[in-house]
Amino acid sequence: MKREYEEGHQLANHTWNHPKLTTLGQSAFFNQLESTENAIDSAVGEDVGKLMLRPPYGSISASQKSMAGRKIILWSVDPLDWKYRDAATVKRNIVSAAREGSIILVHDIHPTSVKGSVAAIDELQSQGYTFVTVSELFRRKGIEMADGRTYTNAPADGVDLGPPEPVDPYAYDETKLSEHWAYEYICYVKENGLMLGFSEDKFGPEYPMTRAMFATVLCRMSGESIPAAKETPFDDVALGKYYSDAVAWAAENGIVSGYGGGRFGPDDYVTREQAAVMIVNYMKFIGFHVGDQPQVSYTDEADIHHWAKGAVASVTEKGVMNGTGGGAFSPLDNATRAQAATILTRLHQMQQLRVQNQELLELMTRNGDENE
Repeated sequence: MKREYEEGHQLANHTWNHPKLTTLGQSAFFNQLESTENAIDSAVGEDVGKLMLRPPYGSISASQKSMAGRKIILWSVDPLDWKYRDAATVKRNIVSAAREGSIILVHDIHPTSVKGSVAAIDELQSQGYTFVTVSELFRRKGIEMADGRTYTNAPADGVDLGPPEPVDPYAYDETKLSEHWAYEYICYVKENGLMLGFSEDKFGPEYPMTRAMFATVLCRMSGESIPAAKETPFDDVALGKYYSDAVAWAAENGIVSGYGGGRFGPDDYVTREQAAVMIVNYMKFIGFHVGDQPQVSYTDEADIHHWAKGAVASVTEKGVMNGTGGGAFSPLDNATRAQAATILTRLHQMQQLRVQNQELLELMTRNGDENE
């Protein structure tokens, strides 16, 4: 069930133990619905809310429909697969009765039903039919479903709205970028050429950084002239990519490492603990003293991998990275572009201050020699 939910299939309520609902009193009726949905919540790991109800045997009273507070789903095509335990018959019954907007009833407890329905799907798809969830079926037909109402099919003459626009989980209203908590850091990295936007008017603060992106910005911040890579140390980092030279440079200088087996995972999102390790390696590369630090006490310290504990402690002690609130570090969360901008700003300012101090020390030393 968890897999069904994660893959985008539609879950619904078919009651706890398949009773004829019209034989139940109010308390038993609600117990059937709530027990089922509580089990579903537990299985998928989150509250899925009130689900559509498919009453056993299609039996439900008018008062129960009203009490349920759920959309009642029946069907327009019944292949009688529970009766005819023959795959070819099931296929024929589905294909012959299917129409645009149909809801097809099939019972997956019978192997013949599974084989017959899969064959029917292939046949109907070859005829131009598309299979969608019940919710999507009615949305496509421009019908707003209502609780307490029974639905057996969607009318073929409904207005097909087409598939929904994909939802971008990382989208941010760029017109409100100045209100983002990381705005000053975003401005800094853009002004100093450390990070670029996706376009002139899109920075994408909530998008995760990939491992290749993070290696690239660290390479850029070093200010070194990076030669074109003639080869890369990782099988999955091909030459000619925007990040190829940077990843090769970062690997050569001990700033990044792979997962093993010749794999770097350039398109994998960089986790916060991975980012901490890269940062500490970079700081060592440019000459910062980063000693062994005692483990910082975070509420989720147990989630930090052993190979990252020292790095997390060091970046915390240096003030380059902080927790995510509530005393947590969130080591396994993806590092966002906003977080990366913040980290790079702090690290770049530390780097600039170190350069200035070195120049000042050299000047004082030179003046001292002249005075002698």
